[in-house]
Amino acid sequence: AIRDPCLPAILASHGYATAYLQAADLSYMSKDRFMSAAGFQQVLGREFFRYQHVPFGWGPDDKAFFEQAAEFILALEARGSPWLVTLLTVGTHHPGAVPEAFAANYPSRREAAVAYLDEAVGAFYGRLQAAGLLKNTLLLITSDESHGVSGQPFGRYWGLAAASAPESTGLINPGVFGLIDVPYSILDYLRLQPPSRPARSLFRRYHTARPIL
Repeated sequence: AIRDPCLPAILASHGYATAYLQAADLSYMSKDRFMSAAGFQQVLGREFFRYQHVPFGWGPDDKAFFEQAAEFILALEARGSPWLVTLLTVGTHHPGAVPEAFAANYPSRREAAVAYLDEAVGAFYGRLQAAGLLKNTLLLITSDESHGVSGQPFGRYWGLAAASAPESTGLINPGVFGLIDVPYSILDYLRLQPPSRPARSLFRRYHTARPIL
């Protein structure tokens, strides 16, 4: 059967350079094979990163990951063509990649790992902003799972999504969305034809309910 192309393949057909970076080994969940099949032109895992600030079996801690990801993005930007870069961290994976002195300031290692990630993302955002990239770049931050939502049978799969765009106004979209909506949202934002699969855009308001598995 002929399948709809994935987001990186669609953007590549419009002249975008596409890259996927994850802190873990690419063999994890067969990302080495799947991400290339999805259309990413560069697929880089743990072996790409030169250093870690915290020894951690899963891969680079979040501070080291975002520092080196920023360097990669700035080099990509210097080429002058549009780009799509997808990043996947591992620092908040149990037991949490945080310096011991940092963890001592929090009631649990889990909370320390989230705070360490927060600082790393903040520094990453600041570096892109200082370089002028955020004047023409859409930045999406999502989670794949959470620590649980009270009263929800599948509460551990509820999370938040945040978008920073050049024209951001600080608005909150109260709708319910899923990771299936991320490619559709990016294509909608770029005014490109989205694939036919059912999805919704984070950048639109909807007035009807929608089921989410």
